[in-house]
Amino acid sequence: MDWWSLGTLLYEMMAGLPPFYDTNVEVMYEKILTAELRFPRHFLPETRSLLTGMLTRQVDRRLGYRGAGKHQQSERSNHRAGNPTSCAAYGLWMIVLQQGATSCVCPVS
Repeated sequence: MDWWSLGTLLYEMMAGLPPFYDTNVEVMYEKILTAELRFPRHFLPETRSLLTGMLTRQVDRRLGYRGAGKHQQSERSNHRAGNPTSCAAYGLWMIVLQQGATSCVCPVS
């Protein structure tokens, strides 16, 4: 599982555009490398937390980096919403974790 790509996909599904979108491709690439992650107002705190974790540039600090096995209980519980239906991303994240997905892509940091 490529956690960064999943994070960008979730963001785009909920916002309508990718997280670092710009009409100028060069500017968009620069934003991907350096810009602060910004969220639309309608994103819930749980959604922001989840996506911030998945879109962390430092690979070894990224949510999901150590895999999605049962040993990741603390990582999961840090992103648990009070009401699971209050965060669309939370539901998808739980499905991914319950499937025992592991990252097949190990990006170079």
